Amino acid sequence: MCGLQKFYQSCLYFGNNPKDLRVALWSYYLDYDELIRDAKDLLPSEPDKAFLIPMFHKARKIFKLFKSLNITMFELAYMSQIALWSCYDIFGISKTTQKIAEEMLEKASNEMHEYFLNQLRIPYYATRQAHLFKIVQYIDINVKSRKQMFLAKDIFNFGKNANDEDYFFNRYYKYIKNG
Repeated sequence: MCGLQKFYQSCLYFGNNPKDLRVALWSYYLDYDELIRDAKDLLPSEPDKAFLIPMFHKARKIFKLFKSLNITMFELAYMSQIALWSCYDIFGISKTTQKIAEEMLEKASNEMHEYFLNQLRIPYYATRQAHLFKIVQYIDINVKSRKQMFLAKDIFNFGKNANDEDYFFNRYYKYIKNG
């Protein structure tokens, strides 16, 4: 999940202060507080604001939680595996793939257990692990919101530069819409 990777890179570059909401993107950064504040003036219409501003607030909430936890590389890998192998909502997936996904999730969870106990020395880690799941879930929700936003681009005018920075996602969501 690219959101996880961007958040992690941003924490490495800008630090883990939850009040600093700058996210590193390619050759520039975006500050969620500034984005939300300025979106009210920059977005062309009320429907655009109603659609985009809640998505910005969700992303801001995820990032604050991410920063406050001071996520390690091992935890990032764990969350990425959870996101990758949690394929319960994919229709038509084969039984073999489902079995592999279950095995991978079990293996990742066992390794995470050992990491919490032996590396981080956290015997009562359930709350921290729940926060990691929460981040993965929030990012999944935000990805689905972003998909809806791309599908709505034909209806609403989000401005000429809306999502131009992400060529891959623009192409991907056009494929979903047409395919």
